[in-house]
Amino acid sequence: MLPIRRIILDYGRSCERLLSSRLLDAPLTSDEMQLIRYYLKEMEHKFDSDTGGHQSKRPEGSSHGKQRDQ
Repeated sequence: MLPIRRIILDYGRSCERLLSSRLLDAPLTSDEMQLIRYYLKEMEHKFDSDTGGHQSKRPEGSSHGKQRDQ
């Protein structure tokens, strides 16, 4: 597997852990929220410009939202 592919998979897993633990742990600090928003915007900008602004659905393998949607 190419290193960037491993990084992307690790990023997705980290996001899943953050999303699931966010519901159980204490609220995030404003600094933590600011850091998350910064990287979300940067990633969105990078990949929207690479794909012409195309937004895709949540990946099939992603577990976030499955329990909440039921």
